[in-house]
Amino acid sequence: MHDILAVLYEFNQNRYLSQREIAEKTKLSLGKINNIIKLLEAENYLVIEKSQKNSYHLTEAGLQLLVDSLKEEQQKKILLSDDKKKPTSAVVLLAGEARQIEIPVGLLKLDNETTILERSIQLLISADITNIILVTGFAKELLAPIEIQYPQVHIVVNEQYKHTGTMASLATAKPWIKGDFLLIEGDLLFEERGLKQLILSEDSSSVLITSVRETYDEAMVEIHDGYIYKMSKDIHQFNRIDGEIIGLSKISFPFFQKMLEIFSTNENLFVNYEYIMMDVARDYRLGYVWVDDFLWGEVDEKAQIKSITEIIYPRIIQKEKQLELESVRTFIKKNLNIQDEDIELLESAGGMTNKNYKVVFGGSSFIIRMPGNGTERFINRALEKENSTIAQILGLNVETLYFDATTGAKISQFIEKAETLNSVTAAYPKNMEFTTNFLRKLHTSGLEFANEFNVFREIEKYEQLANEVGAAYYEGYQTLRPLVFSLEKDLIKMGVERKPCHIDTVPENFVKNNQGTFFLIDWEYSGMNDPVWDLADHSIECNFSKEQEQRLLETYYRFEESYPPFLELKMLAYKICSDFVWTIWTIFKESRGDNFGTYGRDRLERAKQNMAAYQEIRGTDYEILL
Repeated sequence: MHDILAVLYEFNQNRYLSQREIAEKTKLSLGKINNIIKLLEAENYLVIEKSQKNSYHLTEAGLQLLVDSLKEEQQKKILLSDDKKKPTSAVVLLAGEARQIEIPVGLLKLDNETTILERSIQLLISADITNIILVTGFAKELLAPIEIQYPQVHIVVNEQYKHTGTMASLATAKPWIKGDFLLIEGDLLFEERGLKQLILSEDSSSVLITSVRETYDEAMVEIHDGYIYKMSKDIHQFNRIDGEIIGLSKISFPFFQKMLEIFSTNENLFVNYEYIMMDVARDYRLGYVWVDDFLWGEVDEKAQIKSITEIIYPRIIQKEKQLELESVRTFIKKNLNIQDEDIELLESAGGMTNKNYKVVFGGSSFIIRMPGNGTERFINRALEKENSTIAQILGLNVETLYFDATTGAKISQFIEKAETLNSVTAAYPKNMEFTTNFLRKLHTSGLEFANEFNVFREIEKYEQLANEVGAAYYEGYQTLRPLVFSLEKDLIKMGVERKPCHIDTVPENFVKNNQGTFFLIDWEYSGMNDPVWDLADHSIECNFSKEQEQRLLETYYRFEESYPPFLELKMLAYKICSDFVWTIWTIFKESRGDNFGTYGRDRLERAKQNMAAYQEIRGTDYEILL
């Protein structure tokens, strides 16, 4: 077929060509040219006017065949990359200056806590983007703190931002782009689902498009055969408008290199990146992700701020909460085999590491736990399932209806009219009786958890996770670290018992129902450890005084003839370790966009103080450890 079209094309260009000339142009033999011409004439694609120099005319059918074939060839796009790995990098363009706005648009507050830029960064971190390149220009000094707050962010500056377009800003990031990446315009506010769908797109290079707004102020697109065919802000250029791009793209590294090749010969410094993308897309595939009913907005001038902050952002937050609840609703229906109409109530129930929801159906209430993003990296859900089942058998944990050992999603019995202990109520003698009875029952059960909890290995694990994202350690952390790790040898000398332990004995994990029955919940960190850990952790989490801690120990050990050896020193050592491991846990979590205020720094400071006390007591009264 290709040879036939080649002959037709040459006759279309010059109808007086001889067969020998056609053979030279097409690199085909004279015999093959002769056969093709006979075929084309017989099928009425070609008419030959014979004379001293023959003239070859394409018929209407021949011309249409050539047009259709050339059009098909033009629509073929080369696939630059078939890599299906999710990108781990992103470029945020925030170099320009908006009209009548004295700060970079990304620093505009959406509410009391979040700016446009921070929301984008937090969404990227939640999507496991570990390398965020922020291109700045206008008022660059105001953006410098972002690099300190988020270790994933690296700032580069387009010093010529006043005299260049967005492609120049993107090219500025070239040295820090090593693979596929997401590209986000820094003045953009958008729903999280758009980012998620773009990341999951089958195309290695694609743009997010949505319905065209009446203003027609964004670049519109026309789609042919599953790829972007045309892009322009001029509505008069389109035969059909399929949507508009909003400034959210995924670009493969090979596609980016092609963009840079084209830009290297640039003579118009004000060109924007989307038009260079279209230049590449003439030959290489540029896909798209269509997101319907998509909420988004941008700020190009001061007049748009009110719409963004008072209309679009509240609607996005409300919609994302609704979508979140719908996702939970689907999860419930699938795993408990119930229908929509069976669900009487579904509402958020908070959560620190995970997202929790309360659901009511069949006259009973349940708690749904949806694991927080990235928790699979530091929590083994299969072990948690096994340990929490043992705790349920012992009568310590609430009944669990469903537990996905892969994802960690679970459905448990809701504790009606629950009274959650706090640092004050945990010190009440009756409550202390319950908590120590529970811990003693667990520790002396004779059962074994499948895993060990070694706090020093846990610290190392969180440090590795923190280092992977370039987390910023608190001042004083590295100074205290060797002293904390020196406790490992001391504890071995003191003697470490190996019993099933809860590990996370914060007072809030002890819950009493309306009938006075206690439960110990949240077994995510449980494992085999020294029972003194659970006591020390409970004491420090409750901020017990010396007298209250003494009563805790007396209540727990009241059936023993004497305290275990080194109890005072061991309690102090485990308190230090508890504060230190939760310090590095906080450092890692904050590197992913969470905000815990002074929680981590406060724990580090307390660990320092307790370490000073430990060293004094150890040197005075425990010479055996020296």
